[in-house]
Amino acid sequence: MKVPSTQLLLSLGILFLASLPCFAQCPSSPTISQIQGNKLTTAAVISPCAGQTVTTSGIVTAITPTGFFIQTPDPSPHPTEGIYINIGVAATAPVVIGNNLQVTGVVSTVPLTTQSHIPGTEITVDPTSGINLISGNNPLPAPIVLTSANLSSTGSIYQLTPYEGMRVAFSSLTAVSGTGGTLDEASETYTSNGQFYAVLTTSGSTVRPFRGPGIDVRDSPVPGAPSGVAQFDDNPQRILVDSGTPVGGTPIDLASGTNLNGPSGVLDFTSSYDNTYTPARLLLDPSWGRTNVDPSTALTIQPVTAATSSQFTVASFNIDRFYNTSSSDDIYYVPPKVVANNGTTSTGATFTTTAVDVSSAAYTRRVQKTALAICNILKTPDIIALEGIENQSVANDVATQVNTTCSVSYAAFGTDNINTYTLDNTGISVGFLIKNSTVDELNFFQGGGCAAYTNPPTGCETFTPTTGSATPITSNDRPWLILTAGIKRPNAKDYPIVVIVNDLADMTGENSTTSTAVRQKKEQQAEEVSTYIQTLQANGQHVISVGNFNAFEFSDGYTDTLATYTNNNVLPSNQVVEPGKSGITTPPLTDMTLQLPDTPPDPRWSYVDNGNAEAIEHFVITSDLVSTSQFSYVHFNADFPAVDLNDATIATRVSSHDAAIGYFAIPAPVLGVFLSPNTAAFGNVTVGTSSSAQAFTLTNIGEGPVTINSIAASGDFSETNNCPVAPTTLALNASCTINVVFKPTVAGPRTGTLSALTNAGTSAATASLSGVGAGFTLTDSQGNTSTTVTTAAGSTGTSTLVFTPFGNFSGTISTTCTAQGTAPTGVTCTAPQSFALSGTAAVNQSVSFSTTSRILASGLALGSSRSPWSAALVLALAGLLMLLAGRTRRLARISGLLVLLLAIFIPAIGCSGGGGPHNNPNGTPAGSYTYAVTATSGSISATETVTLVVQ
Repeated sequence: MKVPSTQLLLSLGILFLASLPCFAQCPSSPTISQIQGNKLTTAAVISPCAGQTVTTSGIVTAITPTGFFIQTPDPSPHPTEGIYINIGVAATAPVVIGNNLQVTGVVSTVPLTTQSHIPGTEITVDPTSGINLISGNNPLPAPIVLTSANLSSTGSIYQLTPYEGMRVAFSSLTAVSGTGGTLDEASETYTSNGQFYAVLTTSGSTVRPFRGPGIDVRDSPVPGAPSGVAQFDDNPQRILVDSGTPVGGTPIDLASGTNLNGPSGVLDFTSSYDNTYTPARLLLDPSWGRTNVDPSTALTIQPVTAATSSQFTVASFNIDRFYNTSSSDDIYYVPPKVVANNGTTSTGATFTTTAVDVSSAAYTRRVQKTALAICNILKTPDIIALEGIENQSVANDVATQVNTTCSVSYAAFGTDNINTYTLDNTGISVGFLIKNSTVDELNFFQGGGCAAYTNPPTGCETFTPTTGSATPITSNDRPWLILTAGIKRPNAKDYPIVVIVNDLADMTGENSTTSTAVRQKKEQQAEEVSTYIQTLQANGQHVISVGNFNAFEFSDGYTDTLATYTNNNVLPSNQVVEPGKSGITTPPLTDMTLQLPDTPPDPRWSYVDNGNAEAIEHFVITSDLVSTSQFSYVHFNADFPAVDLNDATIATRVSSHDAAIGYFAIPAPVLGVFLSPNTAAFGNVTVGTSSSAQAFTLTNIGEGPVTINSIAASGDFSETNNCPVAPTTLALNASCTINVVFKPTVAGPRTGTLSALTNAGTSAATASLSGVGAGFTLTDSQGNTSTTVTTAAGSTGTSTLVFTPFGNFSGTISTTCTAQGTAPTGVTCTAPQSFALSGTAAVNQSVSFSTTSRILASGLALGSSRSPWSAALVLALAGLLMLLAGRTRRLARISGLLVLLLAIFIPAIGCSGGGGPHNNPNGTPAGSYTYAVTATSGSISATETVTLVVQ
């Protein structure tokens, strides 16, 4: 819930005014409620008796190790009638539950008003002189039953203050965190403190509190902060339940979701510090029956779904200060001019970290628990990004144990203090586990400016913050590591990915009012990594950046880390203290947390901080991966009791952080072939003869084997090849040879295409083929190899023939003209005479077609009615006369005699048809006739087809 910043200022103002003694008077013998003052649900009210010595009385309701609570024995209690008595030592008689005591002491506010918005009030009493017994064995005041009218998500952080120090009860509470504890890090064991956070149980599914955007209303204002920064309401529906030591109860170790039926106890505010965002604390009655704890609704471990054969998985696992047993590798690098943890200003050297060297038993137990989590809950992801580990040795040991526990094979990568170092003085860093059966590691290196490594490294980035440090500080305490890897595909090339593991700067200190260092560092880190990712995605690489970002999926008001990192919804500068930077990654990256629903039951959390569920582990991926990916948080740590760390047989609570896992589709191999060369010229080749073969290479350049469906050459080209025939495939990176021969069928330029059709795509791989048929062509004047000549019977038709040489042809051309089929009557085709042809210029010749008329002109005609002998006689006589004419010089006389004889005999033999035109039986009939004009020169020939149309 967001609260306007004006409300925060108003609340602080009321707190200040309420603390002034002139606004309230303390009676000389005040009741508890008079000491507490008139508590409000909208602002803090400080005791009007603060700093004064008072005497009051009440029934002992609860006893702590250093004090006790008393409450007015009112059968109809009214707020606020309870108060804490601080004696500084363990209580003795007459401090007994049920005793009515009179106490005298000094009233104080705890925590101080500068430390808490909701401080408690207590009376500091001398245990030897300030306590007197009034009566014993009194019934305890009945608890006030609080409901949603008193404890609500829409209320304020002050809503329970009227019930401070009093016995209260709830119909039911639901835990929203696991029980906490105190860690002995050397032995890696927790001792339960019995504390957990809870909210009122609601019908159906109880809505757990989530961290919201903006600055927490309990934070101190940062100087110069813009007025438009959002405010987070601190989730006032939370209450801290303390079931353990403070009042002598038996600690309850439970997981989130557990219900407590009818809990009752004393409400305490003396531990409500702002820096821990602790709300009111319910000191659970020791007598409250632990059998009223109902674990049936508690969160249970849900192992992830195993990936399919078409998916690969990447997990992020923050194992939280996972140290080994050795002190020899407690090393971190400090860049020049940076002050090391021992106060020395470094010249660029390694120093000793503050890492805890744990016991052998503790280390073994934690390694075993981690292996159980990876094997049984995370289902052995293909790549595991590790955060919070000390160095390479821890990664190695985890990999070895996982390999033993679930019979897999992981390789480990981490900071080895040779090529890669942590720059964190606490000694933690990041690393990877990769599954050898599914992943090929191609490269592994460290980011964060430490690229030019020597031993120790150089060039690691530093900066001097605006305020908070006069000397440089390290930009990247735990430099990010980059893994370039290939996801194995059966009988195909690996699918290339880049995985980056982050462990960005902690949020601790980002709300500082005196130093900008943490805020600047977080923004610089986000800018640096996103700039690097942009270079990768600009080259088409598939990037998965994971880890502990120590930032929410929204701005916390101090920084805008994820917005800068992804280039999504970067806030304007008037809405965040350290503004983000937009436009670094194009297209924007995707924070997979935002792909999860944010409505109940909301799965968006990887960490529980003071009862607030929050997501600080993230998966940031390039846009090409989004549509085929899935993402989830795996809850087996953050919501479980801290003491689970002590049990090596279970995986829970090996860390305070939950893991995250992403599922990504393994795309089918992209198939591809390359045909080389893509063009080939065969030069001049005599028509009808074959060229020498030219070789082409077909290469598999794709990611998987290729099936060749067909290979063909078109036109005057033919091919032979040694390529595999389906179903045999062309293997990865393999090649085969295709030999192409040119055999021109006609003269002139010739083209064709070599095509190889494969399953690498719908289009064939092709090469352009060209050559020149050496010879000549025969066409008409229009360049056609067929033409038409039209003429009337008795006339002659002609057509131009064009002879064009190609390919340096030189020779003698002979031509013939032949009728195709039965030759028509009375047609004579005259082809050109032989001629020489060479060079490049065309030569024109012609072909002619002489036809015979189907009509004879008017005159004598031999009739058929006379005797053929008569005709023969006439002709013989005419012949004789001609012979005589040749032998006599009297030609004129003989000619005259001849005419006379013809005049006598022609009538005798008769004339047919009279004297007009007559049909010629030998004339050319009307119609269309086909002729082939063929030109030859040696083995080369060309033909022009002529259609003769006789009218």
